[in-house]
Amino acid sequence: MKSFLYFFLIPVLLFSPLLAETPASEEVRMFLDFARFKYDETDTYLEIYYVLHPLQSEDANHAKEICLKFELRDSEADSIVAAEKLRVNIGEYEGTNGNSGIKGGLIKTVLPEGKFEVKMVRYTEGFETRVDSLKEEFATTPFKGKRITLSDLELCSDISKAGNSGRSLFTKNQLNVYPNPTRMFGEENPKLHYYIELYNLKGQFDSDKIDIQVALVNGQGKRVEVRSYSRPRNYESLVEIGEFDVSSLRTGLYTLYFAVTDPRSTYSVYRKTGFYILHPLNMDEESQEFITALSQSRYYGLSEDELDNLFAQCRYIATPQEVNIFKSLSNPETKRTFLFKFWRSRVQDNEDLEREYFSRVRFADENYGYINREGWRTDRGRVIIVYGRPDDIERQHSTLSEKPYEIWDYHELDGGAKFLFVDETGFGDYRLVSSTLRGEIQDPQWDKLLLEGTDSGGFRR
Repeated sequence: MKSFLYFFLIPVLLFSPLLAETPASEEVRMFLDFARFKYDETDTYLEIYYVLHPLQSEDANHAKEICLKFELRDSEADSIVAAEKLRVNIGEYEGTNGNSGIKGGLIKTVLPEGKFEVKMVRYTEGFETRVDSLKEEFATTPFKGKRITLSDLELCSDISKAGNSGRSLFTKNQLNVYPNPTRMFGEENPKLHYYIELYNLKGQFDSDKIDIQVALVNGQGKRVEVRSYSRPRNYESLVEIGEFDVSSLRTGLYTLYFAVTDPRSTYSVYRKTGFYILHPLNMDEESQEFITALSQSRYYGLSEDELDNLFAQCRYIATPQEVNIFKSLSNPETKRTFLFKFWRSRVQDNEDLEREYFSRVRFADENYGYINREGWRTDRGRVIIVYGRPDDIERQHSTLSEKPYEIWDYHELDGGAKFLFVDETGFGDYRLVSSTLRGEIQDPQWDKLLLEGTDSGGFRR
């Protein structure tokens, strides 16, 4: 496994402060983002962006040391690929030239195909106690093939030609590309810049051009600005950059779309990414804090269908009132806000609760799907999601006289609990027919099998 290629931390002057004063206990706010690009036919070039934003406090004009730890993990192998500790001095205000003590950095690495997680953790002095953390999960897939493929759509605070002054950490393809991990724009950051790379342009289609459309879409799904143009297919790859003046847009969540179409084959591919317009002068402190947290959540930029599906997966822990409220919501922005609040209230005592829940959803989908029914919608999937994996599973396969079944045993659940799933059809559709756990379905006709297991001699139906 390849480790980090570069690791630098430098001051970044282009990330303007967009947030008002907050309690002194919150000394710094962290932002984390990433983008994936083509390295070669098999590997992915990954850029990880981060920003430390010192918040106004009584000692704002004094430097403060922040202890950070970055960790890159291979999710499939459950192993650490690379880790690094940094001590960063922030909060040295330098007049009114735009630098309010904000510092950011860029991590570069090359990764093979796989699933990964990058985590940024802030500690107290001496790395003694964890204070805050951010993480991003992502997959890397080779950009090979004959069809047009796209890199991630990178949001930037500024893009300019590199010139003859030499390369910097943020230089690529003869451009100085300054990312904006905050994904927030507004009065002090009115220009949204974007960077994207196009690959395999001289693939299987023989058209001499590609059609490109770039669109800004608001939280209600309405296009607020669209640009369409064409590019010749003279090269195998292409870099596209652009900018939008977003200073007049109202506060709220927006999505930037970048789509490429081959005019002869009608083949198309697109990338999208969410961002927030924030006008802090018109908002109270609590609202600003909420918007900042929302912009870093997994729900930022999801479509309405994706939001509906995510809440459907939450139905096992949602209250009837929450279900009714979500049904009454009519647009993506309100659903996104509801889902964020739904989980925010639940993770205050356990920050890994949301991650664990959706990890169980993925496990259920991978192991318990049936025909066109997703695994999380099945009885076994529900039990996995709500109670976790069982300590023991007793399986009885189908015979000429007996139906297949499974007995799941949880040793620590309510003093010990069992679940009996029966495949009545013989085609793998296991249904929960009885359980010893209070609140679950209980059918006395299955008691002997459920309590005694296979020693009962099986059953015939």
